Amino acid sequence: MEVNQDGLANGIHLYRNTFIGSVRVRNTDSEDGPFRFERNVIVSSDSGRDRIASEGVSDPSRIVTTDNLAGSPSDQLVNPEGKLLGKHRSLVGRRGHETQP
Repeated sequence: MEVNQDGLANGIHLYRNTFIGSVRVRNTDSEDGPFRFERNVIVSSDSGRDRIASEGVSDPSRIVTTDNLAGSPSDQLVNPEGKLLGKHRSLVGRRGHETQP
């Protein structure tokens, strides 16, 4: 999933999604965004704050992260369908796309 590929996007609020794979914000300066990632589940091998990769970002303050659950695939946060696993089941309805246990 990529945000701001062309460097012209206004604000985007990504709230309670489950992302499996790369999450990337691109080409961001003080004129773009802000891009808010709130209460998402992000499972990615990428590094970066909350596993959100950045490319061509000159103003990282335009990427705002709040209460995300993030980890690598080896952390086993979710199953292949994106459902929270183990101790993370307590976050159903509060993080990611699931609304009911």
